[in-house]
Amino acid sequence: MDLLPEEVLLEVLQYLDVRDLLACRRVCKRLGALVLVGRVWRHRELRLGSPGVPAASPRERGPLHLLRLAPCLDHLYICAAAGTLRAITTTKCAVASLTLEDRYLGFNSQLYVEMVRHQEALGRLRRVHLDFRSSANSCRVLLDALTTLPRLESLTRSKNCRDRASNYASTAPVPHPSVQSLRKFSWKLTRDTVPFVHAVLAGHSATLEDVELKVGCSGWTSWTDDTVASLLAALPRLHSLRIDYPNIPGLPAVAACGALRKLCVDVGYNSTVVELLRRAKQLRDVRLMLDWFGLGCEVLQALASPALERLELRFCTLPCRNDEVRPLLRSMATLPALRHLVLDSSLYTSLGSLPLDLLQRINPATAPALRILELKMGRHPCPHTWVHEDAVHPALMANPSLHIQLEFLGAQECEKSNCVVCAMDCHKDVWKAGVGTNDILKLSIHLHELQIVVSSRVLKSYQYL
Repeated sequence: MDLLPEEVLLEVLQYLDVRDLLACRRVCKRLGALVLVGRVWRHRELRLGSPGVPAASPRERGPLHLLRLAPCLDHLYICAAAGTLRAITTTKCAVASLTLEDRYLGFNSQLYVEMVRHQEALGRLRRVHLDFRSSANSCRVLLDALTTLPRLESLTRSKNCRDRASNYASTAPVPHPSVQSLRKFSWKLTRDTVPFVHAVLAGHSATLEDVELKVGCSGWTSWTDDTVASLLAALPRLHSLRIDYPNIPGLPAVAACGALRKLCVDVGYNSTVVELLRRAKQLRDVRLMLDWFGLGCEVLQALASPALERLELRFCTLPCRNDEVRPLLRSMATLPALRHLVLDSSLYTSLGSLPLDLLQRINPATAPALRILELKMGRHPCPHTWVHEDAVHPALMANPSLHIQLEFLGAQECEKSNCVVCAMDCHKDVWKAGVGTNDILKLSIHLHELQIVVSSRVLKSYQYL
């Protein structure tokens, strides 16, 4: 081992778990010193505290010891009592990402602020994620501190936070950052959080690239202020925008963002999304939550981006007649660059006959650039039947470059006596052991190959034709 260069040893140490690293410290002085090199720790994560665990318990003392030992970490998750928080305010371990949670614990805003500012002084802090249950006034001091950190690149909050946890109730002005640095911002947009969202969008307008706004549905029917849309439209580097409930006045103005490439929005019955899609011809990745009985057909007809490469449609309702798949085919024919189409009903209802109707009509004329058709089917009584559907083989023959990707949540083994396809005793891995009820089963069908993947694990590959 004495003959091995330090670079080789450091490369090996990066792949050891923490217990093995601690054991290496006792082998010799050389290994003990190499264990403390930042390169060995900078990709690791550490969780401090759990709900209901006192600060003096062994479950917290162990991670605290690692925090004193490690020179740096990639991610530090903190759900800890005051005693642990005070220890973090003096540590020399520099972290790149912080997740702060106060669930079931008392909230001490000053300690959180000291901890964040201490990490900022160590020079590696770039991302902060909040999961708070505390009141708005308690969070105010911490939010003010976060908005002014000069090197912070990502500020996000949990979608499961209670509304009051993200409120910004005070009427005092939000501090303006001395240096614009935020690239990613995700927050819940309610009447109380509007001042904070305005301050972040305006204070970091030169750097924001990824914005997600979860808009509360209640109490916004009379909302007429278009300031949020105006601020979004003024972001010169905005690349990705996600809006869960698109009732923001003036939303079509966002199409003026020349850098906007990715849009994810819940359409519902809001016509502003239709106008936004008509204007935004620069989009390359569009993901829509679609209500077919609302504005489904209008939305598809509004897609006008000649550069669109990926289109994902998540359905909460589906067309009731086969003929209603035609708007989708017409929109595909007007999207010459569309390479990846995703149809997703995994959380709501079955896709029914829509995929098969679509397969029968896909050809180089209706979908000239299509290479991947991804179907997220949710739970299905027998995924094996899809391998033998009559529409699959002709579609692949007509489109030799097409890959059909099927995704199922879990798989139920059919009884061969009741299932004609499974009684054929082929492709057993589609339905046999190895696929749990919560596993993701994926079938990738190409002209010459069928690949079966279970939870990112390739189970088996077959020659399809």
